[in-house]
Amino acid sequence: MHAEERHALIQQELTLSGKLLATEFAEKVGVSGMTLRRDLATLERQGVLRRIHGGAVPLESPLNNSPAFHPAQPSQLTIGLLVPTSQYYFSLIIKGAGRAAQQAGARLVLGVSGYDPEEELRLTKRFLASPIDGLLITPLGSDDGPSPTLDVLYGATIPVVMVERPLENVLDPGPWDTVFTDHVRGTERLVRRWVQSSDGAVALGILEDSPNSPPIETGYRRAMELMGHEATVVRIPSSAHGHEAHRAALAELAERCATRGIRGVLVHNDGCALALTELFLEQGVRVPEDVEVVAYDDEIASLGLLPLSAVAPPKFELGHRAASLCLQRVREGFCARERVALSPQFVPRQSTRTQLPAGMAL
Repeated sequence: MHAEERHALIQQELTLSGKLLATEFAEKVGVSGMTLRRDLATLERQGVLRRIHGGAVPLESPLNNSPAFHPAQPSQLTIGLLVPTSQYYFSLIIKGAGRAAQQAGARLVLGVSGYDPEEELRLTKRFLASPIDGLLITPLGSDDGPSPTLDVLYGATIPVVMVERPLENVLDPGPWDTVFTDHVRGTERLVRRWVQSSDGAVALGILEDSPNSPPIETGYRRAMELMGHEATVVRIPSSAHGHEAHRAALAELAERCATRGIRGVLVHNDGCALALTELFLEQGVRVPEDVEVVAYDDEIASLGLLPLSAVAPPKFELGHRAASLCLQRVREGFCARERVALSPQFVPRQSTRTQLPAGMAL
């Protein structure tokens, strides 16, 4: 975890709890006590906090007879951002939201749930009870239907913008704006162009526990049906469920490509795509001469021994657009809900030879 990410988590804890307990916090985020002490010293020098015995408090806090949660300036707008993690896919979303807030002279306050539904609910309630002007949130499991977090958000009296959650399966999507990647349309357009260019079927390897997997699969199946090809889908358990199951699924995907004469495979996510490519090369299958590989996410796709072509969701733009929309709602009031779908882009590298336009908006 980078220093800036640790600092953001420290400020989140201080903002939402009014105090940081060093031993408990270090264990929670998985850092050493020495690292945490250095971070607290740095933030104290920056005027963010005051160290006390056993931890720290905000520079102005209940222990100093001042509110724990406050804008940096009395008239400055403050919006919250609650995401499952500050790393991988969401790091650029956070940066985009931060840039939009900075450009508008507003303050962004970060909350990270750690993929814990109870922590997400706690932070949501804490945000809504604090004097913020608007909230950006990527709720867990929201596309599966109602959740405790959504139930709480129905009572929000401030503008709320859903980030990367279109809420397709929620009967009442609530009085919220949504800004999300159009994974369905993006995948459909890529696969159709790919099949047209290569004149052959494309397979799909999909990570089982990702919220982006269902729309990617929907777009893939729609494209294959329109192009008159049979769909070939293999669901890949994350390595957290065991490396053997993960590798077995990748081996099954490679075998299906071989037995069905498939010369192209789209893989979500980058880690799975890189592992599949290594497996192909171990088996003597040439990439891209024998089979083309496209990763979906473009976080680390370029870092393999063979840099992979990738579908890149507009993560920075997502954060920027969501924060800008939230600030617009704060300043101009509520009006008709907006459902903003942003297109991913195709980034060609060495794992494909099919002529797909570089930077093509999908």
